[in-house]
Order: sequence, then C-alpha cells, then structure tokens
Amino acid sequence: MEVKDGLIDEAASKTSTLERDIKRLNKEVEHLRGSDNRVREVEKEKRELEQQIITERKTLNCLREDLVSEKVKTQQLTNQLDSLTADLSKLGLNANNLTAPNSDSDSDRYKALESMLEETLKRSVEVREEKIASLESRLSESVNRNKELRNQLLEVS
Repeated sequence: MEVKDGLIDEAASKTSTLERDIKRLNKEVEHLRGSDNRVREVEKEKRELEQQIITERKTLNCLREDLVSEKVKTQQLTNQLDSLTADLSKLGLNANNLTAPNSDSDSDRYKALESMLEETLKRSVEVREEKIASLESRLSESVNRNKELRNQLLEVS
C-alpha cells in the first residue's frame, strides 16, 4: 500500500507539474498569438505605407513635370512678350503706353492705339519725306556737278 501511495503521490506530483507546464505553455501560446497578430498588423501597415509612398512618388513626379512644363510655357511667353515689345519699339511705340490711362472700354483703347499708330505713321512719313528731300537735293547737286564736269570736259577737248 505504501508503494501504491508513493506511486499515487508521484503520479499526482507529475500531474501537478504537467498541469503547471500546460498553464505556462497556454500563456506562452496566448502571448505568441498576440505577438503574431501584432506582427500581421504591422506588416499590413507597412504594405499600406509602401503603397502610399509609391502613390506620393508618382504624384511628386507629375508635379515636377507640370512645374517644368509651366516654366517652359512661362519662358516662351516671356520671349514672345520681349519680341512684341521689341517690335512695338521698332514701330516707335512704348508698350507701357498702349492702354489709355483713364479709359475702361475697348473702343477707347482701340482709339488710343489708333491715335498712337497714326502719330507713328506721320512721324515715319515725315522722316521719309525728309530723306527724299535730302536725296533729291543731293541728286540735284550731283546733276549740276555732272553738268559742270561735262562742260569742263567739253572745254578741254
């Protein structure tokens, strides 16, 4: 009987140890399940963040391309403006004076521009008439000088 009691005590002791090990292992399994769930959540967040980074990089590239495109357009418009200003300057017009200072309607602006163009045209015509008069005077002098030289040539012959 004592042997049976010893075996029973020993079996009870082993059972108690095994039950403690089972409880400890169950706690460890619960802890690992929690860790596993957290790892899965972190991996999901990581994938979402990577996707967000990809989207933001695409957006950034598009914005850079748009910026470059707008800079090119701005440069082209600046070049056109410079060219038009130079053309107006050649015509004798000041680009800053193209709009009438106190008028709001388009017709007033057109009248102001028309007036400025007429003045410029008049100045151009006057300059050309002066050049023509100068050239006619020089031609007349050349004709007279030519006659003098012919007369001298005839006298010498």
